[in-house]
Amino acid sequence: MNLSTFDPELKKRGLEIVRDLITMADIIDFRSCSYSEHYPEVSHHGPDLFDLNGIILFSRDQAGNISTTARIAFDGRSGLPSESLLQPVTSHLRTKETLCEIGKFVIDDEKESPRLHDYFLAFYLIGVSNRLVYTFLVPEKHCQFYVKHVGATLAQRNTGQTFGSPGNFSLFLWKPSESTQRFKKWIGIEEQA
Repeated sequence: MNLSTFDPELKKRGLEIVRDLITMADIIDFRSCSYSEHYPEVSHHGPDLFDLNGIILFSRDQAGNISTTARIAFDGRSGLPSESLLQPVTSHLRTKETLCEIGKFVIDDEKESPRLHDYFLAFYLIGVSNRLVYTFLVPEKHCQFYVKHVGATLAQRNTGQTFGSPGNFSLFLWKPSESTQRFKKWIGIEEQA
C-alpha cells in the first residue's frame, strides 16, 4: 500500500502518518496519558503487532506536542484488536472484504475536535483506494453521529465493553466506498455532478 499518495492531502489537514520510532514513542506516551484518564481499563498503549502492521495517524499542537491520534489496524492471522467482539458480526465479511479496525482514536482536547472530519477524510481516502471495510467501537452517546453523519452501520449495540468508562460501546461497520454525499460534504470532498 503506497501511503505517500495521501501525504499532501493529510498534511494540508494537519495530519501525518507515523514513520519513525521517536514519533511512535511520543504517540505511546500520549495514548497512555489520555487513556488513563478516559479509559482506565486500557493498560496496554503499544507498540503492539497492530501498531507495527497498521497505519497510525497523528497531529501536533502549536507547541509541537502530539494532540490527536488514530490507528487503522489490518486484519491478519491474529485477527483484529477487538476480535472477540467482532467475530460473530464479521465472519461472513472476511471471505469477500478486506477488514480493518479504526481504534486508539484520541482527540484529547476540545479545541482539537474539528480534527474529527480530517481523520474521517483520511479514513475515507485510504479506505476507498484500498477497498476496505472498517470496524470500530463507539461510546453509546456517539452512536447517532456515526449513523447520521458517517453512514456507518450499527452491527451490535451495547457490546458490554466499557474500557472503564461510564458508558457501553457499540460496534459499527463502515464501507467508505458507499459513503453518502452528506458525508463527503462534511469531510470537504464534494463531488461534481
